[in-house]
Amino acid sequence: MKSPPYAIMATGTDILHHTLLQLSVPNDQRGRAMGAWIVGIGMAPMGQPEIGYLAGLTGSRIALLTNGLVLATGALVLGVVMPRIRRL
Repeated sequence: MKSPPYAIMATGTDILHHTLLQLSVPNDQRGRAMGAWIVGIGMAPMGQPEIGYLAGLTGSRIALLTNGLVLATGALVLGVVMPRIRRL
């Protein structure tokens, strides 16, 4: 069970992230930005089993580094292969 101070800080952090996201995106693209945010949150459970498996084999540091490198590489490949993504 998480403590109340943790819950308060997590709520504050979430509010801050949403506020910064909405302030940094033009009005006509806010829906797209929030949609991308929600997709990212919704896809988190897909990476958790992979990180858990890798952490069991190699340790948490290597597992998180590997996952980050795979995601960064995927983003770069999508940016090159699909120029439309860069314009979003």
